[in-house]
Amino acid sequence: MISWNFPSNNHGTETGLNDAGIETFKGRPLVSLTREIIQNSSDAKIKDSNKPVIVRFNLEYFDKDDFPKSNEFIDSLQKCKAYWSHNDKAVMFFENALKVMNEKKIPFLKISDYNTTGLTGSSNERRRGSNWFNLILTVGSSDKGATSGGSFGIGKNAPFACSDLRTVFYGTRDIENKTAFQGVSKLVTHVNDENETTQGTGFYGSVDKNLPITNENNIQSAFHREEQGTDVFIAGFPNKDGWQDIIIKSVLEDFFVAIHRGNLIVEVENTIINSNNLHDLFEKHLATEKDNYSYKYYSTMLTNPPIIGQFKDSKGQDMGEVELYIKSKKDFPKKVAMVRNTGMKIFDKGHFRTPLKFAGVFIAKGDKLNQFLRSVENPAHDKWEKDRHENPSYAQKTLTSINKWINEQVKGLSKELEVDEIEVEGMSQFLPDETDDMPLNDDTKNNEGEKRIPNKKVELETVSRKPSPTPKTKPGQETNTSNNGAEDGLENAPGESENTETGGSPSSKSTETGNGTNLGGKEGKNEGQRSPSPTPTSLKHKRIFCINPKNGVYRASLKSDKDGKGFLKFQIIGEDGKEDAVIASVNDVETGEMIEVSPKGKVGPVNFTNNKLALNVTLQETVRCALEVVLYEN
Repeated sequence: MISWNFPSNNHGTETGLNDAGIETFKGRPLVSLTREIIQNSSDAKIKDSNKPVIVRFNLEYFDKDDFPKSNEFIDSLQKCKAYWSHNDKAVMFFENALKVMNEKKIPFLKISDYNTTGLTGSSNERRRGSNWFNLILTVGSSDKGATSGGSFGIGKNAPFACSDLRTVFYGTRDIENKTAFQGVSKLVTHVNDENETTQGTGFYGSVDKNLPITNENNIQSAFHREEQGTDVFIAGFPNKDGWQDIIIKSVLEDFFVAIHRGNLIVEVENTIINSNNLHDLFEKHLATEKDNYSYKYYSTMLTNPPIIGQFKDSKGQDMGEVELYIKSKKDFPKKVAMVRNTGMKIFDKGHFRTPLKFAGVFIAKGDKLNQFLRSVENPAHDKWEKDRHENPSYAQKTLTSINKWINEQVKGLSKELEVDEIEVEGMSQFLPDETDDMPLNDDTKNNEGEKRIPNKKVELETVSRKPSPTPKTKPGQETNTSNNGAEDGLENAPGESENTETGGSPSSKSTETGNGTNLGGKEGKNEGQRSPSPTPTSLKHKRIFCINPKNGVYRASLKSDKDGKGFLKFQIIGEDGKEDAVIASVNDVETGEMIEVSPKGKVGPVNFTNNKLALNVTLQETVRCALEVVLYEN
């Protein structure tokens, strides 16, 4: 018998309206729907096919009579409302659902894919582990391959978040030419005609074992599938103005790599998004949105060939090929799009220690690397987190290795460009404006603009080397990092975390006293009264400018408010804030004397004579940047 069936819960746990899987996608339902649907269709691409996967979004209005067993479904809605009459939220939901079902026309968002395998395993048996079984009858389970996008089985809830009826129908014609059709409704526990309380999830299809309909004659004509692939029908789709633009922008932002490479075509009603018109659609929808970086990523892929690397993990195991497209331009965001081989962007990597403006696209191509990244990816597919791996230590090292390789390519781009001037916000106040100051060298002039990076093979492997001087962390002490799309290692790897030791600002004074650790003067613990912390001394004049870009040498011309000895702290000023400069050496210009640099970057003591001091500061990395200095009284 074909009907709606909400199985009995046998007096067990009752299900309310707050379904955790659906609530996951309530924040941005259409964006989440777009990501999950296209990812699933991309995973179902026919193996070894050269044709792109096609995904179509169309809003259609079905007659009430075309809704499968509409009277039975309405009866279930009424029983749900009655059983949860004590819950205002539930009553409001079911009143609206009943209103939708009593209209002459019911809106359905139909999503169809092509050049895919369809949903296999739908024949008249409960084939555990099959694509059909996992989609319809499992919760929190996915058996997709190593290079696929999803791994949690949670994304299947995204369509329900876009339904005023919490109801979705699935139709397929698979690679074996088998057809199937079934409906799933995620409602609430209610009392059925046998006076039994039910489960919250009900099914439309064969009541016996809740199997799908496989005889085409028993499937309403509106739901027939003629070509190989899968249809998803979201019943009661709330037709709000601008839904098409939201989906189009989501496709452009998250799938520009797959579309640019010709692996994906998306149609949103009358708008076709493919590799031929991708540029025009970016111009129309995203070019003016400052907080959206995908247009800049896309332009990077258009104009620059990739840097290619062969990635090896910390154990020396070959994980496969990686690619990095990178391009410098003064209005670029200093971000890299992190993409797996599915062609969907996962997140925007930031926190680069360089004043150079650039955009990049990192693509993990190797199967083993994709399998690893899939294992550390969160359910929302927007972070890579080491603790999701069965071996977090190994995951940390592998994510850090990826991060370090990207950073090295960014540094290489900075060295290749070596332009005479790099625009950095606030930099002008640190450049010389007097005629007797030494100007920037002229031997590195290049025309401002874009420079192509040649195709090159890069051997990428983890090596042991002496780290740069950084503050030591006691055994067992965790390093606190901030998250911007990745956790522990990829986004804020050692040496890349936000600066937390500024040494104070020239205008601030510390007057704390007491017992404990002395934060100024000599390091260590003193008993009794603690001496005041170092008091920042105002500098009446300070100029820092580059005198040798190739070797990273800067001249610091300083004037203090009084003579005497003190200590200095140099910081790099970037778009995202300040970071401690890693200094190789410092010498006094007048005497030639080398000045001591502590592992924490403190320079000194330095001696001010007639309130003046001139130093040559050599950075460990030969980057062009703006520097700031803070002076502490001895």
